[in-house]
Amino acid sequence: MTVLLDTNIIIGFLRGREDIVIKYNKLTRSQIDKSITVYNIAELFDGINRVQSPARMKEQLKIVDLMLNEFDKRKKIFSLTREGAKKFAELKLSLERKGTLIPIMDLLIGTIAILNDFKLITSDKKHFEKLNNLNTSFQVEFWD
Repeated sequence: MTVLLDTNIIIGFLRGREDIVIKYNKLTRSQIDKSITVYNIAELFDGINRVQSPARMKEQLKIVDLMLNEFDKRKKIFSLTREGAKKFAELKLSLERKGTLIPIMDLLIGTIAILNDFKLITSDKKHFEKLNNLNTSFQVEFWD
């Protein structure tokens, strides 16, 4: 089984949030395959670019670079394909019709999880429950 990590899980791990670190390490020991998306990477760099301290920014870039190299080496960084873009548009329209919008990046990440039959691990219940209600095949695990 492959799981897809949401950006908030990656950030929680990098910041040393104890509850997330414990669960992440348990996940790693279970040898479940972890993956991310290019959209996670964009969100990570967006956050790093907002860091005020140049020294802290340099430190965070170094840590993120090491993590990304590991995902890249294992070919576990995903993005939308042409088919994925079509699914994204369908999901977005369905959410709009229900009046339950979620941020574009979350929808992109969720679409990749749905298309690849990955379980998404996130702490963002507010957004991903809406997608889960829309698509029952969407597997999501919430780390509070």
